[in-house]
Amino acid sequence: MSGGFSARSHSRQCRPQSLRPFLYRNKHARKLLNSRNVNVAEFGNLYSYYVDGAAFAQPLYIAGVQIPGRGTRNLLYVATMNDKVYAFDADQGGPPLWMRDFTNELAGITPVPITDITNNNNLNIVGNVGIEDTPVINISTKSLYLVARTKEDGEYIQRLHRLNLCDGADQTPAAAIQAFVRGAARDAVDGFVRFDPKAGNQRSALALVNGQILIAWVSHEDLRPYHGWIMSYDARTLQQTGAFCTTPDTADGGIWQSGRGPAVDVRGAAYYELETAAGTASGTSNVSSQIPGRP
Repeated sequence: MSGGFSARSHSRQCRPQSLRPFLYRNKHARKLLNSRNVNVAEFGNLYSYYVDGAAFAQPLYIAGVQIPGRGTRNLLYVATMNDKVYAFDADQGGPPLWMRDFTNELAGITPVPITDITNNNNLNIVGNVGIEDTPVINISTKSLYLVARTKEDGEYIQRLHRLNLCDGADQTPAAAIQAFVRGAARDAVDGFVRFDPKAGNQRSALALVNGQILIAWVSHEDLRPYHGWIMSYDARTLQQTGAFCTTPDTADGGIWQSGRGPAVDVRGAAYYELETAAGTASGTSNVSSQIPGRP
């Protein structure tokens, strides 16, 4: 599908020394729309970009990115449900400056068909599920982080990727997402509840907090059995540093957030909202013991 982005770009230099991440609904330097600047002279559709697949993730904008052989550009990053990531010149229409595709149909690697992970498929999603989360960007390392879901010869896999903002290349080998905690839920095996990459729906936006990438999961259409999960990964190495299951002894308790990321306070503590559904988060589980830096 193609879409039009109705916004004007304001050029500014990228500051590599800044540690502030760019993320879902980033409010820094946001331009307020009002009756003075929303008019036929200053506001309207400038151009559109073609992307292969629906874009559930919020596009992210970064100014002053050095593109090899093409100079400094203001970029718009768009991720799609077909497991593709695009970097567009935000100041003009045209093809992407770079694109990454995490699928390979000839090798049996595809996005996850929505019909694989639904109960009744009420068509709130049509097609595939690939990159549904909004990525997060770290300017200081020129890194873009995202989670991509794939189906590979019948096996469901989720991976955390760290891409270079300038050309989309891997800065660190992707990390396959796995986790287990002690629990007595129905789907526990030998006293452990394991993360299910098929049922786990990574909808909420990623966050970068104190050098950690925070990721949370729910399910799609309450495909059971499922559990809510929060995991943390080292932003440099992509090594897992913590895993927390909201319902190790019961079920459900997912973290959907309507696509939003967690709220983060000045101490770096992250706050998520849990659904209750058929189960509730276990009152005996301690997040701080499993997620570094969380209260």
